[in-house]
Amino acid sequence: MPTDEDLERDDIIFSEDRYIVIFEDAHDRELSPQAADAAVETRQALFAELNIPADPLIHQFQWSSSGFAARLPQGKAEALSRHPEVKHVARDFKYQAIEKLPDNSGDSFKQESEEVEAQPNPTSSGVPWGVNRVGGPEDGSGTRAWVLSSGIDLNHSNLNVDTDNAASFVAWHSADDGNGHGTGVAGVIGALDNNSGPVGVAPGASVVPVRVCNDSNQCYVSDVKGGVDYVAGQYSSGEVASITLGYPHDEFAHPSVDIPLIELENSIENAANDGLKFTLSAGNEGEPAEDYSPARMDHDNIWTISSIDQNDDFSTDFSNYGDATDFAAPGEDIFTTDINDGTQTVDGTSFAAPHVAGILLVDGEISQDGTANNDPASPADPIAHKPIMSVSISGPSSLVSGEQGTWSATTYNAPGSVDYTWYTSSGSGWNQQTETSDTFSHTFIMEGNHWVMAKAESINETATETQIVNIYCDPPFNPCPHSISKEEITD
Repeated sequence: MPTDEDLERDDIIFSEDRYIVIFEDAHDRELSPQAADAAVETRQALFAELNIPADPLIHQFQWSSSGFAARLPQGKAEALSRHPEVKHVARDFKYQAIEKLPDNSGDSFKQESEEVEAQPNPTSSGVPWGVNRVGGPEDGSGTRAWVLSSGIDLNHSNLNVDTDNAASFVAWHSADDGNGHGTGVAGVIGALDNNSGPVGVAPGASVVPVRVCNDSNQCYVSDVKGGVDYVAGQYSSGEVASITLGYPHDEFAHPSVDIPLIELENSIENAANDGLKFTLSAGNEGEPAEDYSPARMDHDNIWTISSIDQNDDFSTDFSNYGDATDFAAPGEDIFTTDINDGTQTVDGTSFAAPHVAGILLVDGEISQDGTANNDPASPADPIAHKPIMSVSISGPSSLVSGEQGTWSATTYNAPGSVDYTWYTSSGSGWNQQTETSDTFSHTFIMEGNHWVMAKAESINETATETQIVNIYCDPPFNPCPHSISKEEITD
């Protein structure tokens, strides 16, 4: 069993008696009640065999992992490490996993959750700039996000807090936020559109506090792993988990640090394999995100998010970067909710990631809308944006004069039902047609180039597409007059 004697950093605090114990079947795990029951039974059998009482148990990992965390004397930990049912025994540690940001003066530090400017920063429409930048707000009613952080203000009037499923994995603390970080994350995701305070990307979304960090934002790895395991056993399809914390990993090639983090990431990966979507903050050290856990993770259902400012410039003062990141999102001067039913304006990738969580809740996918500038260390991250509605036309591009053609429109990323309007042109303006379905039939007579346009309209969104149609003469059809040339046509 590895020790921590040669670890040369004082910001990682190893517990004297907390251990993470991982069973051999913990990896590539399918989530099921049967597997969960088996994990509990294995732990109970080990406790009985090694004469370990039940009281030392801290967390049972049974859904996205298999194992437990417990307070143990070193002799019992060593005995467990030799047992054939056990893959790893690692000493638990805590760390300031919700990062600090330097203030503009460089003389002191501020927590991400502290207020950095006195006034809110809404757009002219009253929507915070970050929400507007990613294409929000869009009604999040009926959706749910799990916020793994410092908890959430359970009584905040501008949040739809799911107190029934709230949970705390921090000893002697409830799920009620004692710091403000988790409440700020929740506000970016789903603050209500009620003309009071900030609005979230998915206003009205249910936000579930899963507390894994104390009031000082120190987080034991086992507490975070316990929170992930809990969410994995409770979530439903289409829901999103936001993890806005991070640990440095393997800086000294030291297994005492990296093994617990690998096992935390394994829990996240198994839940992602099952269908749970995760957004992760890239971190605020201004370093490669691949040097931090869980930001370094790569999975189709996991998105690591860096930060941009209001000019779409990369947040070079703090944001982590590199190949481990997937998207950039607003992370500076973010107006959001705070504890004590308040508001705050904050910086950090912790507040960039929940913008993407909101997009995933209401749209299920993310599109690119621009590219972040001024990233000195890596190619620019694409800027996350809700999928933009578009329409395409299929149908003939060439017809004989007098022949009827039929065209069909297909709409993508429409928020709600779609109404169609069709137009035709012979080069001198658009003529609105009577057909309003997704298909349209028309006969062109004049030889030359003509145009068909479909206009799709959904909730607050419009998309248009045109297709050129070449009409040529072939008697005995209607005689073809002189050819026409294309004129510039605008919507």
